[in-house]
Amino acid sequence: MMNNDEFFRRLFHGGNSYWLTHFVILRLLGFVYAVAFLVAAQQLVPLVGEHGLTLANDGSFSSRRSAIKWR
Repeated sequence: MMNNDEFFRRLFHGGNSYWLTHFVILRLLGFVYAVAFLVAAQQLVPLVGEHGLTLANDGSFSSRRSAIKWR
């Protein structure tokens, strides 16, 4: 069985290596991005729609009601 000293020697056999720190920081950053994406997706549904900030049935984007005539 391996004791703690042998374990750490095998883990860091190349000297000062930051692969573990790099791995952990990238995974944490991915977790933060995933949570931010899920929160944004959850907030998007109430904000866009019939009773949201931008009305879906407003008709202001319709070419028939446009104030600018392109002809």
